[in-house]
Amino acid sequence: MADEAEVFANRLVWVHSRTGKQGTIFQSRVLGADDQTLVIAQPYRQGRIVVYNAGQTVILRMQDPEAEEGPGPEYPVQVLERRLRPLPSLVLTLTPDLARALRGQSERYAKVVAITSGKGGVGKTTLTVNLGIALAQAGVKTAIIDADLGLANVDVMMKIDAPYNLNHLINGERTLREIVLEGPHGLRVVPGGSGLSELANLNEWQFGRLVASLTELERDAEMILIDTGAGLSRNVTNFFLAADEVVVVTNPEPPATLDAYGVMKVVGEQGRRHGVKLVVNRAQNPNEASLVAEKLAETAKRFLGIEVTYLGPVLEDQMVVSAVKRQKPLLVHYNASVAGQGIKRLARQLQPSPEAELQAGGERLGFFQRLRQLFANP
Repeated sequence: MADEAEVFANRLVWVHSRTGKQGTIFQSRVLGADDQTLVIAQPYRQGRIVVYNAGQTVILRMQDPEAEEGPGPEYPVQVLERRLRPLPSLVLTLTPDLARALRGQSERYAKVVAITSGKGGVGKTTLTVNLGIALAQAGVKTAIIDADLGLANVDVMMKIDAPYNLNHLINGERTLREIVLEGPHGLRVVPGGSGLSELANLNEWQFGRLVASLTELERDAEMILIDTGAGLSRNVTNFFLAADEVVVVTNPEPPATLDAYGVMKVVGEQGRRHGVKLVVNRAQNPNEASLVAEKLAETAKRFLGIEVTYLGPVLEDQMVVSAVKRQKPLLVHYNASVAGQGIKRLARQLQPSPEAELQAGGERLGFFQRLRQLFANP
C-alpha cells in the first residue's frame, strides 16, 4: 500500500456530513493511507476546526460538488479517530470503492432493474424470482432485493428460511453477508423486511451503513432485480428513478392495464422518459399480449411522452400455479414449461451488454448512491 499511499497523497477530496447538497461541504486533502484507513487533513471553517467525532459517518467526494460536470459519487466512510500531530487530521475507513476512486479507476456497477406493477396479483414476484433464476442459469451473477414490503415473499416462493433482513443490517445487528440468502444456481436474495419502508426516516449512520453495504453487492453482481412494492409512495417511486430500467408487469385484464398505465404516468411525472419496459403476463396467446402492449405503449407515448419497450409475453400456464403452491421455482422444477420458456426470452433481453457498460463508463453513480441522493433531496 506504500506506493498507493504516495499516489493518494495530496489528492483533493470534499467532505461533509450530510447527503446530497444539504449541509456545508469542506475541501480537504489526503495525507496518507494504509490497507484499511485513509488520513485526510482536518477541515477548517473560518479558521476553526470542523468537529467530526469518532464513530460518525461522513461523506467523501472526489470532485467539487459545484463543478459543471456534477457532484460525482458519494463514499460514506466512518471517522475512526482525530489526530493533532504531526498535522490535525481525521483517520477514516478506506473502503475498496473509495480506494478505486482515489486511484482514478472508474467504478463497475451491476445493472439494476426495478420490477413493478400497478396492482397486486399480476404475478410480479413470481416473474422476478424466475427472471433471477433464468439469469443465474445463463451465468449472469444475479441478486434479488425483496422490496415488496406488503407481501415480502421472495424467500417463501423459493422455500428458503430468512432469519434476518435489511432491518438487521440497517441497525448494525448483522452484516450483508449474514442476511443474504443463497438461491438456485447461485442466485442471491436480500430479504427486505420492513427496513425499506422507512428509508426517508433513516439517520445518517443508518443510511450510510445501508448504502456502503449494498454497494458491495452492486459491485460484485452483474444484475440486481428489485421486487418493488405495490402503490406509488415515495419509497416505491424512488426505486423507479434510481434504477437503470423499470419493468412494468401487467396482465390483459382492464383493471391491471389501467393500473400499469398509472405507474407509467407517475414515472413520466417524475421526469423519466426512457428505460421503461413492459411485460404482459398470463396472456392466453401472443396476439392478445401484443394488442395490450401496443395500446399501452401508444397511450404512454401520446399522453406522457414516454418510450415504452415491449419485452414480450409470459403465457398462461398451469405449471406456474403448481410451482407456487409447492414453493418450487418454475425454472427449477418445470424448466421446459411454456411460461418458463417465455421468462427465459425476457431474461435474454434484460442481460447487461458490454457495449452498454462501455457507453455508461466514467464516474457514474451507482444505484444505491442515486437512491440516497433522491431521499436526501425530496
